[in-house]
Amino acid sequence: MSAFRLLKVRIRSERELQDRLAQNQFSLKIINVAIKDLKKIKLIDDNEFARSWIQSRINRGFGQRRIILELKQKSVSEKIIQNQFKKAQENYSPKAVIKQLIEKRLKRYKNLEPIKIKRRIYEFLVRRGFDIDSILKELQNI
Repeated sequence: MSAFRLLKVRIRSERELQDRLAQNQFSLKIINVAIKDLKKIKLIDDNEFARSWIQSRINRGFGQRRIILELKQKSVSEKIIQNQFKKAQENYSPKAVIKQLIEKRLKRYKNLEPIKIKRRIYEFLVRRGFDIDSILKELQNI
């Protein structure tokens, strides 16, 4: 029942669910049986989790570095991360996302000095996980 409640909130990686069940004091034997049963009925699937996570984070304006880091923290395998990111990149343009985020930030920082604006936008985009070279190229255009 606890596993279903956790999955009701959002899809989770296999390891993430194992860790949460362990925090709730379930024995390793019970956790393994639950995970096995949930995988059998396709309620746990790290490929689907990674695909969903990547799409969600891209839609919210995050860069590849940050998304990959988050998935690694959730113990998704490197192979799954790379495969799902390749599929997601077919419809994803980091350059376009960076431009869009810069435009939003320019409105927010319109009363600041140009050098401060660029520095703040740069720091924001780095925290979001975008490639530094891509950020610098787009910042030259403002």
